[in-house]
Amino acid sequence: MGVHYDDRRWVYDEVPEDVSAEVREVPSLPIVVMSVAKATLAVVDTGVEVDNPEAKATPKNALRWNDYGIGLLLQSDLQGAKRAFQLTTQGDPMYADGYVNLARVALQEGILADAEANLREALTLAPDLAKSHYFLGLVHKERGEYEDALASFRTAADQYPKDRVVRNDIARVLFLQREYEAAVAELQHVLAIDPEDLMAHYNLMLCYKGLGRMDEAEAERHLYERFKADEDANAILGPFLRDNPEDNRMRQSIHEQRSAPADVIEREVSIRAEHGDPHTVMPGKGAEYAKWAIERGRALVGAGHGANRHLGPVEAERIVNVDPSAPRTPATTTLPAAGQAATTAAVDDPTRERGTE
Repeated sequence: MGVHYDDRRWVYDEVPEDVSAEVREVPSLPIVVMSVAKATLAVVDTGVEVDNPEAKATPKNALRWNDYGIGLLLQSDLQGAKRAFQLTTQGDPMYADGYVNLARVALQEGILADAEANLREALTLAPDLAKSHYFLGLVHKERGEYEDALASFRTAADQYPKDRVVRNDIARVLFLQREYEAAVAELQHVLAIDPEDLMAHYNLMLCYKGLGRMDEAEAERHLYERFKADEDANAILGPFLRDNPEDNRMRQSIHEQRSAPADVIEREVSIRAEHGDPHTVMPGKGAEYAKWAIERGRALVGAGHGANRHLGPVEAERIVNVDPSAPRTPATTTLPAAGQAATTAAVDDPTRERGTE
């Protein structure tokens, strides 16, 4: 382990006594709204026939189809992604990325001939497109054509020398060719870019074993186990996900986006009508929120509630006697005078926990 490895125990409930902040509480960070957009959808009665024309691709919307396909590909919806990328190439036949993305789908499906054909088309349109050479290298690697794979990977690496994914694949091919020393040198380049690269540590472990350097292989094994995903995470999450099916559905790669139950929506609307939106900072309001947060901290410290006890957002709000029905006026918050024991400072808390009685 490195000298900077943080092996301190994590605390999830009580705030430690020796925190450096003036107010000892768990912060409740706001959601900052970057942009706002609205859409109006036409709704018709049940049973009414609707003219729903087939989606068509044009040069103007080809890029949108491509972006949509990438989203589907990331969700592992291969058939949906393929259809979107086909529409991309129909809308703009000169757009090389559309063919590259079709090849990516074919690679995941294991159809290497289709992947190569699309990559060749992309290279015809853009001979220097690094991603085309990279994915062509993957095709060659899957076929066992290691020299051709290395040539394609290195063409991509020449354009992006700090791309650790490409360099990892170069090292993997060298390992498969039993050129362990060359693979180790390539993997050291990867770790110079990202010392915590998981695949680099794994492949280094294998290369060192191939070279008979067992002590170094063991060290890499420890690093690999340190940085890999926690295999117990799903077991720990299990009870929570069983009790919260909505959260469980949202974490699936492919899922149906459902509306919230009517009672949840009504409750949320009533809370926002009474208290405003406590977790949101709208565009242009960041400075106002920051000023409010500073004033709130000063009020709590002045009221004698500094870093000597645990304060959650709701508890802190009650201590300073917040009136829930008072309008939000962060710019005119009443602050305690110096040396005065202020216990009734009116501080409205936008981090209020909704639904707390």
